[in-house]
Amino acid sequence: MNIGTVSINRPVLASVISIIIVLFGAIGFDFLACVNTPAWIRR
Repeated sequence: MNIGTVSINRPVLASVISIIIVLFGAIGFDFLACVNTPAWIRR
């Protein structure tokens, strides 16, 4: 079973995995140690 078969057979599982990946990305964005980020991104 590859990721395509799982996604077609279980669309809810594919959606949950996608949401988890997006959440980890959003959380990780706050921990980036970039000095050259634009001023409107910094908090």
